[in-house]
Amino acid sequence: MSSTSVLEPAPPMTPRPPAPTRRRARRIGRRGKVASLPLLAVVAFLVLVPAGFVLLAAFSKEVPRPGSIGLDLTLQNIRVLTEAGVIGATLNSLIIAFSATLLALAIGGFLAFVTARTNVPCKGFIFLIGLMPLFLPSYVGALAWSLLGSPGAGLINVAFRDLGMGSPVNVYTIGGVVMVMAMYYAPYAFLLMHSSMSLMNPDLEDASSVHGGSTWHTIRSVTTPLALPAILGSGLLMFILILENFPVAQVLATPGQIDTLPTFIYRLMNTSPSRGNEASVIAIVLVAAVVTITLVQRRILAKRSYTTVSGKGVKARTLPLGRFKAPVVAVALAYFLLAIVLPLLALFLSAIRSSPYMQSFASLTEPGALDITSFAHVFTSEVFTTAATNSVIVSLLAALGGTILAFLVGYTVYRTSSYARGLLEALSMVPLAIPAIVLGIGLLWTWLVMPIPVYGTLWVLIIGFVAV
Repeated sequence: MSSTSVLEPAPPMTPRPPAPTRRRARRIGRRGKVASLPLLAVVAFLVLVPAGFVLLAAFSKEVPRPGSIGLDLTLQNIRVLTEAGVIGATLNSLIIAFSATLLALAIGGFLAFVTARTNVPCKGFIFLIGLMPLFLPSYVGALAWSLLGSPGAGLINVAFRDLGMGSPVNVYTIGGVVMVMAMYYAPYAFLLMHSSMSLMNPDLEDASSVHGGSTWHTIRSVTTPLALPAILGSGLLMFILILENFPVAQVLATPGQIDTLPTFIYRLMNTSPSRGNEASVIAIVLVAAVVTITLVQRRILAKRSYTTVSGKGVKARTLPLGRFKAPVVAVALAYFLLAIVLPLLALFLSAIRSSPYMQSFASLTEPGALDITSFAHVFTSEVFTTAATNSVIVSLLAALGGTILAFLVGYTVYRTSSYARGLLEALSMVPLAIPAIVLGIGLLWTWLVMPIPVYGTLWVLIIGFVAV
C-alpha cells in the first residue's frame, strides 16, 4: 500500500522594499517628531510672552510700551511688598480663599455624599441643585447679592425693616464675600467628589462594617481617605480660583473697603500715574503662592496610594438616612434658595422696578412702581445689541480656537513620540498657575508692543481666552 504526500506550495515571498523607500520612512518619522515644534512655538508665545513681560516689568523702571521695552533693571519695585496695603490685601485674600474653600468643600461634599451614597428622596433634583450654580456666573451672583444684602437698600434688609427688625445683613464684609464665593464655587467640589464617591469600591467599607466599625467610623476612616484625591484636587482648584477672583471681590469687597490682591493690582494699574511695575511685583507674588500650594498638594498625594476601583463593575454602598431624610432635604433646599432662587428674584425685581431705591415692599403696590418696559428698552438698545454680538463672537471663536489648540496639544503629548511633547505638556499647564488678572496684564503689554494691530479689538480678547 503506497501513500502519496501532497506538499503545499510555499507562500509567495513579499519583496523587500528598496533601500530608498526605507530611508524615506525614517525621514518621515523624523519629520513627524519635529512637526510639533511650530505648535510648541504657538503655545509658548501665548503663555510665556505675557508672563515674561510681567516678570520684566517687575524689575524694570518703566513698563513695556510701543517702541520701548524697558531694560533698565532695578530692585526698587520690591519695596511695594512692605506697604501696609499690600500686607492687608494679602491677608484678606488668604483668609477669603481659605475660608471660602472650606465652606465650598463642605457644601459640595455634603451634596455629593447624599446624592451618591444615601437614599435621600428627590435624588435627581438634589443632584441638579449641586450643578445649578455653575449656570449662574459668580459675577452675576455677586451683583444679585449686592442687591439682596447691601446694608442700606438691600432687599433682605428692607424686608427685616418692614418687620421692625433693623438691618442685620451686610454682604460687604469678609463673611459676605466668603459666603458668595463658596456658594458659586461649591459645584466644582460637588462634581469631583460625586464621581469619586460613586465609583468607590465597597469592599473596604464592607470590611470595616464586618469588623465592628460604625457607620460614622467607616465614613471617617475609610470613605473620606479614599475620596482624599478628589477632596484635595477640588480644594486646590477652588482655592486658586477664589484667590485670583477679581469680579466678586470688586463688587462685594471694594464697597466695604476690603482689598484683595486682585483688586489691589487693579487699583495700582489704574492710578494716575499708573504703578504697573509695582503691580507686576505683586502679581509675581500671587503666582508664587499658587505654585507653592500646587506643589504642596502634589506632595501630599504622592505619599499614598489610592487605587480602589478594579476592572470589575462596582456599586457603592447606599446609606439609609432614616429620620435624617427631612433635614438633609431641607439643607439642600436652603442652599438652592440662597444660591439660585433669591438672586434670580432680586435681579428680576430690580429689573421691573421703576425706581432703583425702595424703602419698603409696600411701595411695590403703588401705581407705577413696576414697569416691564425696561426689557423692551434693553433688547432694542444698540448698546445691548453690540455687547451681545461681541460676546457671542468672542465666545464662539475662543471656544473654537481653544478646542482646536487643546486637541492638537493633547494628541501630540499622548499619541505621538514627538521630541517636544514633555515640554509642550508642561507649557500647557502653566496658565493654571497664572491668575487671570496677571495674564491679562501681560497680554496688555504684549499686544501694545507687538506690531500687529489687535489691541483694542475683539481679537485681543479671543487670544486672551485661548491662552487661559
